[in-house]
Amino acid sequence: PTTWGTLVEEQCFNRLDLKYSLVSKDRYYHKEFTEYWSGMPDLITPELVGDIKSPYTLSSFMELLEAMTDVETLKKAKPQYYWQLVSNAILCDRDTAVLVVYVPYKQDLAQIRELAQEKIDASNTYAWINWADDEELPYIPDDAEILDANSFEFEVPETDKKILTDRVELAVTKLNKKL
Repeated sequence: PTTWGTLVEEQCFNRLDLKYSLVSKDRYYHKEFTEYWSGMPDLITPELVGDIKSPYTLSSFMELLEAMTDVETLKKAKPQYYWQLVSNAILCDRDTAVLVVYVPYKQDLAQIRELAQEKIDASNTYAWINWADDEELPYIPDDAEILDANSFEFEVPETDKKILTDRVELAVTKLNKKL
């Protein structure tokens, strides 16, 4: 699932609005807790920061879509993704976050296999994608009435930024006492 997500992130990015920059290889650090708090968002603009999720199962894809209705639903249903977005908003000094969820259409699997082939290295990390039958890979039927890339943009509540910052500060304090 992780290998798949990393690979198709690029495919998804190519489907998105040109306003985004893909920064998934860049690490951002908190200005005060540099040693302890960093993150690697996938997307950034001058106004927002975001992350791309490419679930490996259609049920996970549907769960994410259902969670992308409002902030409280996302926070409750997928807290790990929600708090990752809050963290990245803090690290990148943004007030808006976007979650993009992507699963390719079946017609796009050939292009994804080509991308996997281009990225094969000595470790053969992506080779399995070329060996997999279509039914072994996640995809949406071409005639489905659902989009392959779906996004949920929201203002990150200042209260949640404070909650997360306070928790990190507490963790840093406890770590420093033990050292």
